[in-house]
Amino acid sequence: RNSSAQITTTVDLHPEEWTWGQTNIASDASRTSYYLGRMALRSAIRSLIFRSPSYDDMNHHPSELLWEQIRSTPISKDGHGRPVLPETIMGSISHKED
Repeated sequence: RNSSAQITTTVDLHPEEWTWGQTNIASDASRTSYYLGRMALRSAIRSLIFRSPSYDDMNHHPSELLWEQIRSTPISKDGHGRPVLPETIMGSISHKED
């Protein structure tokens, strides 16, 4: 289960995030920070979701649907610049110069 293809998909940038960055962020450095922040948040969420060994009656991890939602939905920003995530998850993205 730890194939390189699976690892790659854990940090993919959603296509709408890429488009938003290209359209709304002029600076390459700021755009890269925007992209990497979303990729890091998505990767961290995936790590947390799949830490628990609990399974439902059908032997599927109960958080697979939540992960699919995180994987397939762009992490947009609210009016204050905070990431918009499903109600069951709280997270932030910090951007530093170094």
